[in-house]
Amino acid sequence: MHPSINGYSKVPTDDPDSDADGETFSAYVASALALIQSTKTLENSYNVEAGSVYGACVALPQLARTSGWSLHYTVFAVRSYLFLVMSLSLQTFLIYMLATEERINDKFSGQMHLCNFGSRMELCPGAADCTGPGGTDYWNPSRLYDWRMWALRSFVKSSFEAMFPQRLMDIQANVDPGEYGLESYPLRSVCCLIFLLGLWPNLSSAKQLADLLVHIPTSAEPWMHMDSKGLGEDTAEHITFQVAGMPLHWKVFCAFTLLIPKVYIWVLTVDAGIVFIM
Repeated sequence: MHPSINGYSKVPTDDPDSDADGETFSAYVASALALIQSTKTLENSYNVEAGSVYGACVALPQLARTSGWSLHYTVFAVRSYLFLVMSLSLQTFLIYMLATEERINDKFSGQMHLCNFGSRMELCPGAADCTGPGGTDYWNPSRLYDWRMWALRSFVKSSFEAMFPQRLMDIQANVDPGEYGLESYPLRSVCCLIFLLGLWPNLSSAKQLADLLVHIPTSAEPWMHMDSKGLGEDTAEHITFQVAGMPLHWKVFCAFTLLIPKVYIWVLTVDAGIVFIM
């Protein structure tokens, strides 16, 4: 084993024959150089998000600018922003409807937030969070139900009390609707973690977009290039699309139309999803 310095394996400097053969020594050197090169490549490379309307809205206007705002490229750029508006509108609508269901409709139906009801059932009765929304303790796990079942059982008990008021004491003693509570606190935590992990690529792509806008040159550089051999039969093979500089006004425009809405949609999704799980 060779000690590490700043996260890199130390290249052995002793005689290769005394510790390993020549091929092993070459493998050590190659692994160290490859790691250094890959790290430098990742640090200095900025890519447009592929397979996403956000990436198209970044690249197509710059290609249109490079082409001198030719008709076809300009149409592509305008169409990409139409798709962006449709995407943002659809995402916002779906998140709004989900949040409305959780924050408004559930309250009208009487469903309270689950909070930590029954999270320490093994310590009940007497411990914290041992009193359910019905006002009784979680003294028996068999009394724990989900919202629909608990609401139905509570409705049946209330109906009996209204129909037979003369037997109110018997109904309260023998009809137990149970309690609404948390079935598994660790499971809920794991579900929240899995949900956030599923949204991590969206946040990572937002960071990638922010790095792109910050680090590329603030100048009107061409995003298409053709080498000197391009004027021939295989012209397309000599054309290169590249991420290059972008004027300041385009950076500001992309930040307000792409980066900020993307991060805001991510925050709304996390908020609505966590409320739904909780």
